[in-house]
Amino acid sequence: MVHASVRAVGAVAGGPDQIHLALKEVLSPEGTLIMYAGCPAYVDEVGRGHLTPDQERELLEKLPAFDPFTARAQRENGTLVEFLRTYPGSAVNQHVTRFVVWGGRASDLVSNQPRNYAFGFGSVLDRFANLDGKILLLGCDHDNVTFLHYAEHIVDIPGKRVVILWTGDVWKGRNAIEEGHAAVHKTVFRNSIQRERLEELTFVGPDAAVVRFYSTLTADERAPGKTIRSRKILIVTKRAGEWKVGWGQNTRLADSTRE
Repeated sequence: MVHASVRAVGAVAGGPDQIHLALKEVLSPEGTLIMYAGCPAYVDEVGRGHLTPDQERELLEKLPAFDPFTARAQRENGTLVEFLRTYPGSAVNQHVTRFVVWGGRASDLVSNQPRNYAFGFGSVLDRFANLDGKILLLGCDHDNVTFLHYAEHIVDIPGKRVVILWTGDVWKGRNAIEEGHAAVHKTVFRNSIQRERLEELTFVGPDAAVVRFYSTLTADERAPGKTIRSRKILIVTKRAGEWKVGWGQNTRLADSTRE
């Protein structure tokens, strides 16, 4: 699996295609080359919570249907993956979490992709791991490694961070949660004000407590002129001298619900 920065590699006689062609020559037809392509901007954004209703309606009205075989790779994933995708002999999986694969194991790797936790069990990355695949970085650092999402999805550790949104979307792992919050606060929440009122604090032990808040949110661009009300229930525990949230639920209240 390759992550590459064509700019960092520098000028190559014959153009960027020569980079993946050189790798194929080393691997031979028995080997397999894989890169992460993703999908173009806005294709997988409806229902994720950081667009206004008007923006979502416009996307549904104007954005062409996603075609995994012709859609461009996500720009943030670099230039080389698009050269590989459009080169004869490459294959892709039919999913917005899209990989480009070439070589002896291509058909097996792109055979299936789960709709939930698309980087986890049963995914391209899962089969890649089972084949003892190797990762090559060309001019990139470890922050660009897509395989890190596989570890986030499958690891079973105490206190693992998972956020399920009102929309039904799931943020799994610290990176996904931080990126998701950053996206909504740059867009639909950018002018919002949230107020919390403590309703209950019950200690269930010296190092554990249940906390309940009443919350109001105004200036959400998806609900202009409305106040969105919810109740949060948190379970907090004291670890290494610090109180931390171990579990939480944020339930949106109906407009008719009394405070």
